[in-house]
Amino acid sequence: MDFELQNPDFVPFQYRRRPRAYLTKKKRLQLIIRGIIARKSLLMAEIDRPIEKKNENSRPNINNLKYKIWDGVLPPPGVYVCSACNSNQKTAYQFCEHMAIHHSDPNDRVWKCVYCSTSFGRRGGLRRHVQMVHMQMMHKCPIENCSHPGYKCTKALNAHVRTHTRPFTCDRCDAAFARKNDLQVHQFTHLL
Repeated sequence: MDFELQNPDFVPFQYRRRPRAYLTKKKRLQLIIRGIIARKSLLMAEIDRPIEKKNENSRPNINNLKYKIWDGVLPPPGVYVCSACNSNQKTAYQFCEHMAIHHSDPNDRVWKCVYCSTSFGRRGGLRRHVQMVHMQMMHKCPIENCSHPGYKCTKALNAHVRTHTRPFTCDRCDAAFARKNDLQVHQFTHLL
């Protein structure tokens, strides 16, 4: 059986670019930075450097500068202080999220509630608002024979479930706790 190609210029196997796993480290970093730049909005453009002690006699140095995200340069990890509310964030990403959620311009918040026209910077914020405020959605405790009526948010429900399961157990005695911090405080009693 003779087979004739419709398009004689067609080549069934073409050269493909190398997979990203074989890219150089510098190229991978550039791609990561480009992705970060694409995801951040302009209201998160400048990030303060970590707080440092200033010497009165010192000259301005590179540590006192502000870096712009769209320049592709992120400051090193440290403490990022919000100039609006003085809250501290550990990473640049957390700082940008904080700015987008708490200090964004109401005109930039694109997610609007159809019931009360409240606007949100994140889709998850709108979804949580509709469930808790307008739908009166309650999350019931999955543990049998629990008499609690339920919670509006899943975070509170998860904290409640831990009171039943008590996942943090002491390795020296039979004590069990719902919170890790309570276990750590308890373990000090064994040291005395």
